[in-house]
Amino acid sequence: MKNETYPVFPALINAIHRGVAVRIITNDYGLADCDGTITMLQYLKLAGAEVRYFTTVTFVHAKYTSVDGGRRSAVSSINWSKASTTKNREAGAILEGDGLSALTSYMQGVFEFDWAQAYPLVPSDTWSSADLATITDSADLAVVLPDIDLYPGLYETPSPSPLSAARSNVTVQASPDSAWDTLEAALARATTSLEVAMYQVTTDGLCDQILDLANSGVNVSLLVSSRIYDEGDCEDAQACYSKLYSGGLRFRKTSLHYSYSHNKYWIVDGKEVGWSTGNWSPSDYPDHSNTYPPYGSDDWWKTNRDFTVYTDSAATVQVFQNVLWNDWYAPAAYDWEPEYDIYCGY
Repeated sequence: MKNETYPVFPALINAIHRGVAVRIITNDYGLADCDGTITMLQYLKLAGAEVRYFTTVTFVHAKYTSVDGGRRSAVSSINWSKASTTKNREAGAILEGDGLSALTSYMQGVFEFDWAQAYPLVPSDTWSSADLATITDSADLAVVLPDIDLYPGLYETPSPSPLSAARSNVTVQASPDSAWDTLEAALARATTSLEVAMYQVTTDGLCDQILDLANSGVNVSLLVSSRIYDEGDCEDAQACYSKLYSGGLRFRKTSLHYSYSHNKYWIVDGKEVGWSTGNWSPSDYPDHSNTYPPYGSDDWWKTNRDFTVYTDSAATVQVFQNVLWNDWYAPAAYDWEPEYDIYCGY
């Protein structure tokens, strides 16, 4: 584990060595470590990080990072995995600056609320003194960024550059809460165009709203992932896509040159972009009342913690549009037709 090359792991270890308080909220899937092995979470806990398991609703699906108490925050589709940063198409942004302090403080408050309800990871006590000496060794680890080997013809995004939020509206929404109402209202504002890059669309209400917008004269451009990891989600998505296709909407799927197109963003009338940690799925945007019992309750239903950011910053909209339209054409994508799709249950 000490030789793990995925750079987030050694970077976290080095931060602990610098005296940074590292706190991680993640999900407890109830899977025991194999004998004689140690997971990243156990290692980080023993090295000095605080690790807790989420309990507020069902899953923490947010891909959210806060630095220095919310001074800088990241909201994206990116899980902390090698595939997310080297094999998938993902998107998001870093939020910082005086003009965004209210947003970053809000998200920090959500984190603190969830942290207070989470329960701690209790590491195994089977490690020898030699093991613990290795884990707690204060020498910094090498952080090496992996090479990204893009298939020829795929769009390579430029290095990130700061975008000003001045004279722009920027808001953030936590899921579940009123996320469905907020998203539905955002889509209802579309009068000329709706551009969507989404991992999966499995919510019936959103599927119907997309089709209604297209039939009302809104130019809908939908780009979805060719692969979906969960077979049940894949089947639900295919049902939505078949409905869209039967209703006359033609759209595209990303090519297999990406493991997954894990994007979660949309642009309304070319003027407003929303990007999220959640998919257009019932667990991320539940279309029912704003009462969400935690897992195990009698009236529980599956709901996730996510964040969605909305802005009418023209520069930010342009960045997301550039990615969508460069991914729209071959070899990055293809026109979807039901009879050619075989990717559920692979």
